[in-house]
Amino acid sequence: LALDYQKAGLLDYAEKILDDLIAANAGSQTQRVAIGRLLLDVCVQERNWPRAIDGAKLLDIETAKHMPAGTKLVDHRGEIAQFYCEVAIEKTLDGGVNSVVESNAALDAALAANAHCVRANMLKREWFAARGEHENAIAAWRAIEDQDSAYLGLSAVAALQSYVALNREAEGVEVLRRMHQQYPALDLLD
Repeated sequence: LALDYQKAGLLDYAEKILDDLIAANAGSQTQRVAIGRLLLDVCVQERNWPRAIDGAKLLDIETAKHMPAGTKLVDHRGEIAQFYCEVAIEKTLDGGVNSVVESNAALDAALAANAHCVRANMLKREWFAARGEHENAIAAWRAIEDQDSAYLGLSAVAALQSYVALNREAEGVEVLRRMHQQYPALDLLD
């Protein structure tokens, strides 16, 4: 029934049924994991990121409880990190008094959930640069090198602008040259 409600776009009804099933601890282990996954999908559709984060964490715990020895655990760390990035974007768009602090905290939580979340450092770089915190912007951009060098070029121009803002253009160009030699890519070449 919850699946039918979800397909019909009646997400509140689907969520209520799934919450009730989880509260009742209904079904087998496999069914509970499927219920948790469906609830996670509903939360994502609703763009309820805090609830999606909690749901993904609980799904990881529930799945890990009954994993046979030697089975590779499928976790949701990557998804959780992306949900935290969405929270950070919402906080930034809200523009409240604490939006900068809350956005940074969400991006830190994204990196804590998944240290390889390039998106978190790309957002940090962008927002630091927008606030004139160019040293921090460069540090966030350089952190991408350790995460996945294939993404360095996506914000290389913006990173170079931070070097220029700090009157360190020559250093920025040299860093880009070194990176292009080490990680040849058209984005870095451009």
